[in-house]
Amino acid sequence: MLDTLSKLLNQAENAATAQEAEAFFAKAQQLATLHAISLAEARSHARSKERREQPTHEQLTIGQPRQHVNSHLCLLSVVIGEANSLRTNIASNNTYILWFGLPSDIETATMILHSVAHQMVRSADAFIRGRTWVGERDWENAGGAMTAQKARKSYYTAYVREIGARLMQARQDAQREYDRTAPEGAGSELVLRGKELEVRDYYAQNSTARGSWKGQRASFSSGKAVLTARNDAQRARIDAAREIGGSPPAVAS
Repeated sequence: MLDTLSKLLNQAENAATAQEAEAFFAKAQQLATLHAISLAEARSHARSKERREQPTHEQLTIGQPRQHVNSHLCLLSVVIGEANSLRTNIASNNTYILWFGLPSDIETATMILHSVAHQMVRSADAFIRGRTWVGERDWENAGGAMTAQKARKSYYTAYVREIGARLMQARQDAQREYDRTAPEGAGSELVLRGKELEVRDYYAQNSTARGSWKGQRASFSSGKAVLTARNDAQRARIDAAREIGGSPPAVAS
């Protein structure tokens, strides 16, 4: 499945238009969702536990302490996790996350996170260097002058939300496609629900999270940042993730 996914993503990277890139992106997430449904259905009929994927959890490094981007990358991990049937715990200092779910879902989500995070950070850097935000007023700060830091924050907020919307739309499209040909009584909601209940039980037994994550307050103070981020996120593609082994690299390093 990942080989096919990589081919789709190469096509997205070389797409001639933003519309083509969007189509390939959506197809990639649909493929991932359909694959997850098929695996979940197979698991529900497997008699031997050895033949079934079992829920697990993995830690991914987000970045070094006290980096402003870390909290936005944590939010990005949450929306990607939700689209791929994962539960997410976030370190109190935003330096790493824990994903709880099936190994195949974690593998898919990791690939998406590494790719989209790098694109988001690079695109934000380009936006800030372009300085189109200069001259805007920060009405979240009594109408003071817009700063690069606040414009970047608005950019990340809008980018993450747009990526989350695209991934969930692709997931819903994949479920509808599955339901179109699925036998009666074997719809995607039922199949995924069984898997997610199993993940929920595993999470309850293995998560040591305490309290709630404070995170990063959303900001839409820079209208130009919001508009640019939404357009950039619509063009975002998914590439094959970096190799992860030993001490994991930071997501956006």
